[in-house]
Amino acid sequence: MHITRLDHYNIRAPQAVIDAVVVFYREVLALTPGPRPDFGIPGVWLYQGAYPIVHLTVDEAAVAPAENTHFNHVAFRCVGLKTYLDRLAARRVAYTAAYISELEMTQVFFFDPAGIQIELDFLNETTDGMTPPGVS
Repeated sequence: MHITRLDHYNIRAPQAVIDAVVVFYREVLALTPGPRPDFGIPGVWLYQGAYPIVHLTVDEAAVAPAENTHFNHVAFRCVGLKTYLDRLAARRVAYTAAYISELEMTQVFFFDPAGIQIELDFLNETTDGMTPPGVS
């Protein structure tokens, strides 16, 4: 037995937060709402292609966790660094980006409207001002 990949993660929040998250993920990550089973509570599943990778559940009683939670971030492997950086800039989303030479990867970090830190990982992709692959 072994894990083959991350299937999805779930955000449980009031309707107003869920609405903001749907817009944010559509505009910034190009995820699209799609089919979701009727669990008896409202929600949305956001898809990348055929996979519902972000599950959103409406819960008006949900409160944001204390700042000392141990959950740190969720990461997506991506392609198209410049496109994503342009999307973040166009929507005035603050982010940090760095090329990690040991991994030959650019990592981009930012927060969604629910306060969850998102990491986007781009293998062998850089932008101006970052060390390109193969250069120390």
